[in-house]
Amino acid sequence: MEKIREKRINEELNNLERAKITKKLPQNIFYQLIEKDGVLDDYKILVSFKGRQETIWQNYEIKGILSFPADFPIEPPSFQFIENFQHIHVYSNGVICLPLITKDFWNTKTTVLNVIIQIEDLIHRPPNLASPANHLLSELYQNSIEQYENFIRNMYKDDNFPQENF
Repeated sequence: MEKIREKRINEELNNLERAKITKKLPQNIFYQLIEKDGVLDDYKILVSFKGRQETIWQNYEIKGILSFPADFPIEPPSFQFIENFQHIHVYSNGVICLPLITKDFWNTKTTVLNVIIQIEDLIHRPPNLASPANHLLSELYQNSIEQYENFIRNMYKDDNFPQENF
């Protein structure tokens, strides 16, 4: 199973590189392999999303870790935001609520490129209030979209949210 995992991850990384070159990877999405003690971790990718222009996420760089389980591609990868990212579809521990990468909906033919694009889209599209992961933000949104948007815009004031580039 380990060889299947490694082969598929390598294919996915090659697909991501091709997508970057052919512009199929949106220009506001960046990724890199994670290093630990000078050694690449072949099973985790740091993904960064720059907020789309003219959205409440504009000027933010939102980061998360895409991790591949031991039985990938049979089991889906997982994705967890870092740096205390707040969103209606993100649990308090940073795990995203995205059916595409749950055991019930995962398809072994789903590509990492598709997963990353779906995560970026979930960040920016209007929330599905029937399925919130963050109930407090969902309530704020339902009570006052203006207050919700102000909360998001002010969430990382005073440089509490790093704006690093890869």
